[in-house]
Amino acid sequence: MFRTRIRRAHRAAGRARRQRRGDDGLTSLPTPTRRRRRTHVADPARGPRHGARSRRNPWDTRIERPRVPHHNARTGRNRPTRHRCARATATRLRTTRPTTPVVFYATLGDPVITRSSALSARAPLVGRRVELQAFDDAVVRVADSRPAVIHVTGEIGIGRTRLLQEFAARAQDQGDAVLLTRTGRQDERPLSPLLAGDASGPLTRFHDALLQPGSDGDHFGHVMAALADTAAATPVWLLIDDLHATDEATQCLVERLLAALHHGSLRSHPVGVVLSMLSGEPTRELRERLELQDREGAGRHLALRGLSRDEVRTWLISRFATAPDDDLVTLLSDASDGNVLLLSELTTYLQRTGLLQEIDGYLTAAVKRPGAELPRDLTALLARKIDSISSECRRAMTLAACLGDEFQPETLKDLLQQEVPTLAAVIDEARRASLVEQRPEGALSFTHATARDYFYAAPERSQREQNHLSICQQLIREFGDAADEHCLTITHHLLKAGPGADPEAVVHFAPRAADIAQRHHSNFLAGRYYEAAARAADGVLPDGERARLFCLAGEAFQRWSDGARSTACFEESTRLYEACDDLAGFARSLQGLLRNRISFGEANGSATEIAAQLESLIGRLPEADARLRVQIHDILAGHYHARSRYDVAETYAQTAMNIARNSEDPALRCIPVTSLALAQMEQLRLMDAKTTWLEGLSYDRAAGARRYEGYHLQRLPIPLYCMGEIPEAIRYNQASYQHNQEIGNTGELCLNLTVDVMVANLRGEFETAIRTGREAMDLMATTRYLWSAPSLIGALAYAYTMRERFDDAEAVIDHLSTPGLIFEDTSPYRGTAGRLVQLLETYRRAGWPSAGPLDDTRRTVRGVRVGSIGRLCAEAELALFQRRPERLAGIHDTLEYVHRRGIALAMGWCCSIPRSLAVSTALRGDMRRAAMHFDEARRLAERCLAPLELARVDLYQGMTTLADAQADRGPARALLASAREAFDQLGAPALAEVAARAERAARTDRETH
Repeated sequence: MFRTRIRRAHRAAGRARRQRRGDDGLTSLPTPTRRRRRTHVADPARGPRHGARSRRNPWDTRIERPRVPHHNARTGRNRPTRHRCARATATRLRTTRPTTPVVFYATLGDPVITRSSALSARAPLVGRRVELQAFDDAVVRVADSRPAVIHVTGEIGIGRTRLLQEFAARAQDQGDAVLLTRTGRQDERPLSPLLAGDASGPLTRFHDALLQPGSDGDHFGHVMAALADTAAATPVWLLIDDLHATDEATQCLVERLLAALHHGSLRSHPVGVVLSMLSGEPTRELRERLELQDREGAGRHLALRGLSRDEVRTWLISRFATAPDDDLVTLLSDASDGNVLLLSELTTYLQRTGLLQEIDGYLTAAVKRPGAELPRDLTALLARKIDSISSECRRAMTLAACLGDEFQPETLKDLLQQEVPTLAAVIDEARRASLVEQRPEGALSFTHATARDYFYAAPERSQREQNHLSICQQLIREFGDAADEHCLTITHHLLKAGPGADPEAVVHFAPRAADIAQRHHSNFLAGRYYEAAARAADGVLPDGERARLFCLAGEAFQRWSDGARSTACFEESTRLYEACDDLAGFARSLQGLLRNRISFGEANGSATEIAAQLESLIGRLPEADARLRVQIHDILAGHYHARSRYDVAETYAQTAMNIARNSEDPALRCIPVTSLALAQMEQLRLMDAKTTWLEGLSYDRAAGARRYEGYHLQRLPIPLYCMGEIPEAIRYNQASYQHNQEIGNTGELCLNLTVDVMVANLRGEFETAIRTGREAMDLMATTRYLWSAPSLIGALAYAYTMRERFDDAEAVIDHLSTPGLIFEDTSPYRGTAGRLVQLLETYRRAGWPSAGPLDDTRRTVRGVRVGSIGRLCAEAELALFQRRPERLAGIHDTLEYVHRRGIALAMGWCCSIPRSLAVSTALRGDMRRAAMHFDEARRLAERCLAPLELARVDLYQGMTTLADAQADRGPARALLASAREAFDQLGAPALAEVAARAERAARTDRETH
């Protein structure tokens, strides 16, 4: 009676849980089963055991579950209760099989169909105690409004999908909103895994944001905002399976999501992310971002291992409800290495061949030599299984593999042109072979992506292309007038069809698919589709239209940072535009080519030729095309900036600004701001640069151009800092920091943190400067945003120096010339890498000594080391504070060379070189030349309107004067007093204290360091 009461209580609790889960309006994810009743599996031919309840098996609807046998906890064995009519001979076993999540793909623009029944039937999870504990800890963290990231890796079949199912169920038990994507090879449609995932909870707005790109072009920003709103009401978990097989847009969204969780708009929201992928599959950027979050405690890496021997035993008991003998456990454990998928296929193989038997209450394998007859490879097992099915079934599954991981029987029937009864028999044969499984609403899917991959790769390439062509033709017939709404799917099959595809169909559908892909940030996919349409249009469209498609492809590849393919497309469009005498199109293509030369480190002779062509076309461009004229003038300004012709660059940028001001489009005024301000800064006109940045911010806000606003906010604090306007620099830097967090721009955060380090140094908060600097160094190494590396490392080395941590300062300085900041990517130059190489090329053209840290910057980014004036200045200050004139003398020649060549950056280093050179010259005993260098540094500081730099010059000149025993102390005391007063006024207490100590030493006529 007591047991009866317990069972009634459990049933009542189950009803209560189901009622609670049914209130959210969506079919909810199931509650994870902590203990699943074990099943005695008898001969199916005999029917259920006497007295067994008729209960449907959640893993296989064709089998009735009999009563659970008695389990001896001491021995770990099951003692089956046999029916009195049961035969004593060995019986063949029939098992249940777990299902994988259900997914219904939604076409972009169609309503999203979500199903949460994917987890309603899950196989028992064996082992994974550590992984489950890690997830439980992450659930607690998310409940406390702290984001959590879990990165699950493992080989094919190790159990990543099953683990994510358990994670999702546990999160749903806590009442969290959950989105679980499916496993398997996804298609190319943007964000298809997220759009078709299994959902539980209030995720409607998140799905709407995935579908609607938004009007400002920042699709991912809308997705992050929707996710933040959802998380404000309830914790959210996003579990993305097989990330390595997802489309480009999904992977880019994941990178943006991780950035938002770490530094951006979601850093204080209850959002958890679980990513599953094959071992070694993450891209470099994603891997480094995950490693950074692991180091900071915000993430956890779970590398799945195979099941142990004891876990294999438990797995067999949970599957067959019968204890295996030791020989069977050893056989399967050694053959599968604990791989769950291989273990399942091996047991299925033993069943199908009649080798798996139940004898005297134990499972055993009837093989004379253990392992001798077992395939040890998953591919070999699949091959044997597939060879055992009929040719009709193989043909059907091959076509189904071309359709995708999931397919509809009606579509397969139309492709095969078979009757429904015949197709039903074929599908039933595939289900019996555990190749496919039934899903709700009549859909079918492959049991594992490996099976689909095997069928897809089996035929010759020509046959695969023919299969895709048949599918494409069938889809066009089926959709009819609505085919344009499914252009992404149709274009995918058209391109897979190879040369057999109808060119007119490619020209019709591919550009439409590219437009959709581009709106969802799938730039590489958009470039492929535009390029495919342009090449297929030969003889179908006029040359002008083909040139436009090539130009669009070049711009898409340019946004994807694929310089080689972008250049190839621009060259084709240039040739076609020139042939059809389209001046505007020709100039647009040349502008794209020149941008590639500048952005991807190819500012060579060909860039000069392209720039000359553009300059000859400027006067012939139509006045009405203001955007094109602004873009061409702006790119010419960038070209001359790369060649250190800053006066010419300013002229072109100013012309672009004048054209933009006279246009009706307010967004055009945002384009040339950066080129104009940078040219002014390089000419040491910091006040003009400040005015330009402020003017640009007003343009950005008037036009609603968030991207330009963030870029201009980013640069404005630099001239303000150099000019001594520290409060204003701090205010704009904080605004820029918040903006970059909101949009997830973690790369630009490096420059924000660099300014924070410099300000902390001025305030004497050296521990804060060191802590912030280390954070910025980690972020810089992760994002590869190296533009601010020289300033950051110089400021961090200075903080270490002021704390007399000289070894740490030297280590930071050496970081610039060691492999710590080396680009490892040998692909075409990307983003910051191209700008850095452009800077280094400028230095090399100026004649940087071959012994310097700049090596081989032309052919590849591999081996390029980050070196700049910042390192020299940091070394000079370190030597001065260490009282090591021999160290300063060691870099004196390099300082003198850099000074003589005029290699200096306006952003903070314009006064540093002559100032450091003056110190090194004074320590060499040449006080007259040192005074000349100090005078030059003072003139530069006055020209830049930089009172902070002027005070630094007074400080260093006063200190070096004190080091000369024969010098008059009066001028030194005056310089030090002036520096101290200036530092007090500028809010730089650390430097003011240094000046005060030196001033006291001068009064007591003692030498100071």
